[in-house]
Amino acid sequence: MDFIKTVTNKGVVCILFKEQKYRFLREMASGNVSLRCTKKKCSARIEMDKPMTAIVRVNGEHLHDIVNDHDAQCHILRNNRKRKATENITDRPSKIMRHELCAAENTAMVSDDIENI
Repeated sequence: MDFIKTVTNKGVVCILFKEQKYRFLREMASGNVSLRCTKKKCSARIEMDKPMTAIVRVNGEHLHDIVNDHDAQCHILRNNRKRKATENITDRPSKIMRHELCAAENTAMVSDDIENI
């Protein structure tokens, strides 16, 4: 099962799986990690192994629309840019943004997206 592991705006691990975002919920007694959907009223959950390398189980159905690929790319670029800005405080924001856009794969960003990131 393919998934992308990212970090949220608050620095918490976030998983993008089947066009949905999941956040850390708790560590279970079995040692696995439980994650839930980031939408407040959605009860969908996934269970991953402790190092978060494989999805063990998927529970529940989503009660909302999927997160499209474009929004996921914006989320990843935004968080990477914020992390780089705090690590390299001497670099110009435009340099950090240019570097992140060059490093990103298959970006379909337009100028409006870049202004929002």
